[in-house]
Amino acid sequence: MSTKKLSIIIAEDRQKMIDLKNATGVTPHMLLAGRTDVPEDLTENKIRHWLNGRSKSARPDHLRYVIRAWEELPRYEFVENPADEIAEMRRLKEETGFGFSALLSGQREEMPEGLRADIIKGWFENTRVKARRDHLDYVLARWRSLRDDGRVRLAILPDHIDELRGHIERTGVSIKQLLANADDVPGGLSLPMLRSWFTESPPHARQEHLDYVFARWRNLPDFVPPTPEELGIEEVVVEQGRIALTPELLRRIDELQESTGVGMKTLTKKATEMGVEIPDGWNANMHQRWRSQTITRASGEHLVFAIKVWESLPTVAPKRPITDAEREALSGYRDRGFLPGTVFKCFDDKPERLSSNMVSRWLSGKTNEVRPDHLEWVLSRCAELGEKRSIRIGLTQEMRDALKAERGRTGVDLSEFMALNPDAPDGVNAPTLSNWICGYAKTARKDHYEWVLERWRDLPDG
Repeated sequence: MSTKKLSIIIAEDRQKMIDLKNATGVTPHMLLAGRTDVPEDLTENKIRHWLNGRSKSARPDHLRYVIRAWEELPRYEFVENPADEIAEMRRLKEETGFGFSALLSGQREEMPEGLRADIIKGWFENTRVKARRDHLDYVLARWRSLRDDGRVRLAILPDHIDELRGHIERTGVSIKQLLANADDVPGGLSLPMLRSWFTESPPHARQEHLDYVFARWRNLPDFVPPTPEELGIEEVVVEQGRIALTPELLRRIDELQESTGVGMKTLTKKATEMGVEIPDGWNANMHQRWRSQTITRASGEHLVFAIKVWESLPTVAPKRPITDAEREALSGYRDRGFLPGTVFKCFDDKPERLSSNMVSRWLSGKTNEVRPDHLEWVLSRCAELGEKRSIRIGLTQEMRDALKAERGRTGVDLSEFMALNPDAPDGVNAPTLSNWICGYAKTARKDHYEWVLERWRDLPDG
C-alpha cells in the first residue's frame, strides 16, 4: 500500500477531468492503455471513481499526471444523439448499396483518425450515442459523393447468381479463371469482390462490374468435356466445368501407373522427351492431390494429357511371386546390413514406386508378389554392394547378435579380442566394437564389420 500523502479532489479538478474526457472522447482505459510512464498504483478504476465522485481524494502526482495526459490529447466537437444524421445515413446506405466496410475501403489516407466501420455500425444500432462531429461529417460526405457520382452498388438478385453459376457449368471457367490474364478489368473489380457475390447475403455490386462479368462469361464458348473413350472409362461426370474424380477414374489412373511403372514426376519427363506439349497449370504433384481427395475435380485437359502419355508408354511385366531362393537372397542381404534401407542410400537410380518400406514388406512376408523390375534392381544393387568394401551399412539386430554369439562362444571380451588382433584396420578398436554390440552405433563400414566377424569366428571355443 502506498504511504504517500493524499489530497482532497476539489470540484474544479473533477469538472476539468470530466470536460477533458468529453472533449477528447478518451476513456480512462484508453488514457492509460499503452503508456509506459504511468505512476505506480494509478489505475483506470481510480480515475473512474474520481469522475463519478466515489473517491474524494487522490495522490497529487496521480492527479497531475491524469490531467496533463488528457490535456495533451486533441479536442473534438461531439454530437449527442445525432438521430437526423443517422437517418440520412440509412437512406444513403440503401441508395448506394455501400455497407460500412465498403464505404471506408481504400480511404485510410482520407478519413479522420479513429474512424472505423464498427463505429458507424454502432451508430445504426443505437442512435442515442455521442459521435464526433468530424466522423459524422466525413461519413455523410462520403456516402453523398458515392450517390452523386453514380457509383451505386446494386443488389444482385438470386436470378443473377443462378445465371452466373450456369455460365460456370457451361464454360468450365471458374471465378478465378474468369479474371486471370484479363487486361480490361474495370477499376475496383477484384477476385475477392467477385467471390463475395456468391457468398454475401444479399450481395451488391457496381453496375459496370456486373455488366463486365456477365458479358465476359456470356461470350465464352461452351465447355466440351473429354469423351469416355479418351479417358478409358465408362462414364465421364462433369461438375462445374471440370471432370469429377470418380472411383472409376481414379482406378483407371492407378492402373496406368501400375502397368507402366511411371508416376507423375516421370510422366512429365517422358512427355517432354516425346515432344508432347505440357498443358498450362500442370504440375507433377497433381496425382497426390487427386488421390488424397484434396481436390475432387480435375481439368479435362490435364486428364487427357496424362492418360494419353501413359497409354503411349510400354508396360512393365506383371507382378509375380517371390521365389524361395530370392527370399533367401533378400534375407542374406538384410543380415549383411544392405536391406531394407542401405541400398537406397548408395544408389540413386531406383525404379519409380520402389521404396525401403516395400522391401521391408517383402522381407516380413506381408507382400508375396513383386514387380520383376523392382526385385531385379534390389538384388543386382545388393550384389554390387557386396563387392564394395568401404561402404557404410546399417547394423541390424541380427548383425549385433552375430557378434554377441561369437563373444559368448569364445569367451573373449573386447579388449582381449583387440590384443589378439594387433593388425586390426584403422578405426577398429574396443570402444567401436562396444558401440556396435550395444546398439549405440547404427552403421559401420562393411569391410570393418566383416573383418571383425571373420576373425572372431576363427577363434576356438572358450
